[in-house]
Amino acid sequence: MPQSVKPKGPLKIAILEDETIIQKRLSKILRASSMVEHVECYGDNASFLASGKLGDFDILLADIGLPDGSGTQSISAIFEKNPDCLSIAISSSSHADTVIKAVAAGAVGYLHKDDDASEVMHSIQLALEGKSPISPSIARQIVSTIQDPSGPTNKPGSNIPTPDAQDALTNREIEVLEVLSKGFSYAETADLLGISENTLPVHVKNIYRKLHSHNRTEALSAARDRGILQ
Repeated sequence: MPQSVKPKGPLKIAILEDETIIQKRLSKILRASSMVEHVECYGDNASFLASGKLGDFDILLADIGLPDGSGTQSISAIFEKNPDCLSIAISSSSHADTVIKAVAAGAVGYLHKDDDASEVMHSIQLALEGKSPISPSIARQIVSTIQDPSGPTNKPGSNIPTPDAQDALTNREIEVLEVLSKGFSYAETADLLGISENTLPVHVKNIYRKLHSHNRTEALSAARDRGILQ
């Protein structure tokens, strides 16, 4: 059940995420909003739980996969210590069982790490309104699981790459995917890889075609499901 609506005043937000690039990206998004007063970042459950600040935050954005276990540990802890804090899980996994575990721990929503700035802030606004924000790509996966629980993407071992899964993409295309998975824009990706901004869209188009995807989120999800990306 969604928690009660919180006032829309300046927010204090904690980011629980071990990847520095994603930490910085989320922090930049949040600090740019007039809704946000303060942002703190933590890289694992231990540092967050030992901070003594669980009662200080209005919002917790918690990664599910952390070096010292699942972020659901911190979601559960802050739910007990500070029930007014709204926890939103963030992950690259769109599997239904992962979403369900996060919600069971106390999360009111579930975002994909690749969601853009407007989606992140909109999700926080929805949570403040007592709603349960879920990324469209993740919602589609949940629907797919319900409709076909025995489908290939839901079977044990489905994330193990097939022998030719990685061969479908060139080394350069995999490099492009790896950089895009960190949240960089197309221009930043081209600069980091030392390729033309006009060439990058060609790689992206080929990636989408080979992974049967229509956008970045779908492509990254497909690449992780096939074992091309971790």
